[in-house]
Amino acid sequence: MPSFRQQLAEGSRSLPLGLFALCLLLVSGSLALLYGFTSPADFQTLRHALYAQNDVPGFVLHVEASRYRVFIAGLASCFLLGAVATYYEVRRRPGAYTMRAFWWDARRLLGSLLKPWRALSGLERGLSGALLLSILVVRLYYALAYPLGTDEVATYDYFVRGSALASTSFYPFPNNHVLFSLSCWLVSCFSDNAALVLRLPAFLISLVGTVLLFLLLLRFAGFRAAFLVVGLVSFSPMALYYAVAGRGYFLLLTLSVVQFFATLRLLAAPKEQGFLWFGFVLTGVLGMYTVPTYAYVLAALTVVAVPGFARRQQTRPLLTLALALVVIVGGALLVYSPIIAISGLRSLVANAYIAPQTLSAFLESYTSYLQAQIHELFGQQRLVEWAVFLVPVGAVVLLPMLPPERRRVCGAALVMLLLPLVLMPLQRVQVPARALLYLLPYFFLVAATCLDYLFTRFRLPKGWAALLSMVLVGAYGVYKIIRAHQVVVAMQQREQQLQRAYQWVRRRQPRHVYYRAPFHQLYFHHYAQSAHYPLYAFSNSTLYPKPFDLLVLERPVRSARLLLHGVAYCPVYADGWVTMYAPVVQLRPEAQPSRQ
Repeated sequence: MPSFRQQLAEGSRSLPLGLFALCLLLVSGSLALLYGFTSPADFQTLRHALYAQNDVPGFVLHVEASRYRVFIAGLASCFLLGAVATYYEVRRRPGAYTMRAFWWDARRLLGSLLKPWRALSGLERGLSGALLLSILVVRLYYALAYPLGTDEVATYDYFVRGSALASTSFYPFPNNHVLFSLSCWLVSCFSDNAALVLRLPAFLISLVGTVLLFLLLLRFAGFRAAFLVVGLVSFSPMALYYAVAGRGYFLLLTLSVVQFFATLRLLAAPKEQGFLWFGFVLTGVLGMYTVPTYAYVLAALTVVAVPGFARRQQTRPLLTLALALVVIVGGALLVYSPIIAISGLRSLVANAYIAPQTLSAFLESYTSYLQAQIHELFGQQRLVEWAVFLVPVGAVVLLPMLPPERRRVCGAALVMLLLPLVLMPLQRVQVPARALLYLLPYFFLVAATCLDYLFTRFRLPKGWAALLSMVLVGAYGVYKIIRAHQVVVAMQQREQQLQRAYQWVRRRQPRHVYYRAPFHQLYFHHYAQSAHYPLYAFSNSTLYPKPFDLLVLERPVRSARLLLHGVAYCPVYADGWVTMYAPVVQLRPEAQPSRQ
């Protein structure tokens, strides 16, 4: 029986270690160049420049001289290790996976993706083109018409605006989806338009991701399933929003889908294993670097892959999978090392959005939590609640009747869909719906696979099946577009009211403003930053002991006159959201509150 070391060496033979070494060399080298010429004092200066006018008191940088030297030494060690490993793989290792083999495998897999597209009929190509064009037009309208959301504004002001250093090392709250922030920073090198900087990467990523999703589904599930899944996912309200909103959740969805189908292909033991394992590891690291909750995707894919590899009665693929997961964890630690060294490990792992609850509190609210997430993901409630329950149950019943390849795809999609519902109770956490956006393709894939089977089972003509698919997607899309337009109009009205309030504030030329209105605090700060106006925001009155120029308080405010630090404030502005107060000494005797 071979020793464990021999088995490990055999398991690593399927992995493109040379490419991993090259990635280690490039990533550690880039981080060393970025941080090697920066001192700990530079980070304090950058923190002050970013947060001085809207401070985050709880965000304390943990960068110390000794700790920072260890961090730089670690990057240098990784760079040297990557250089030595790359040299060894290229020059000495017999049977190493070469770049020529990499490009050959890439061409072969691309050909296998495009082959089903070439085999489509003229009608099917026309329907596909019309669907993708309509999705593109709707997203373009949404990107241009929908005002920047709160999370987008925070991403731009607190990370992207602060250069690559802030994007890769500052983590005051779990709003920094680092990989997406970096893509926005690249655009910011050419433009200071916040909407363009945030929306262009999201729009391009969703465009590429949608085409990839369609081609992969076409290859593994057929035309009808591809048409239904892409149409229903793209017109779902949350997917439509995050396809253009600068947050990175559609990037998470795209990486999840690519890694899912790479796993299914690996289970078939293809010739292109080196390329597929590289894609598996790369998407895993990038997914973790986008949003840490990508760990749910990795857990589900492990559950899918282990039984599939175990059926071969060989230890090699299982060892290869274990090594690939180790590389993913190592890669994620490397790219997150600046945050760990500068912001601290606790800032990365202490996510208030997914903090564990007591068992009783979790169980008491779990049902209402699931209902709320269904409503956010699908934009419906009662009707979709039944569908979300019936689709997995129906899939389990129909699974043994499906053709073998469709059975594998549908079964794996069921695991991806249901495993988070098992893990969340075990962790006693309630993950926000936006972090579960990646589940949409798997839900619709399960539903479309079952529907496609029923079409075949009852011998529905292909033309009628295509027509029914088109009607279903078209009706759903038109309904959601109408609802989306209503949301866009409401958000535009909200933005106009915000800007009117801010323009009123600017005419008074305040410098120090106290807020008990977080929404206005975020947007007023953003408007002031965009205009290079020194407006200092405080949500803790003890941080500024002098009289404030203005108080901005959410309505309703019960008192007509306020006393703060011994200074009396009277109302000077009111609208549907806030009431603003100014010190009495600044008021003329005839002054009356302005109502907008």
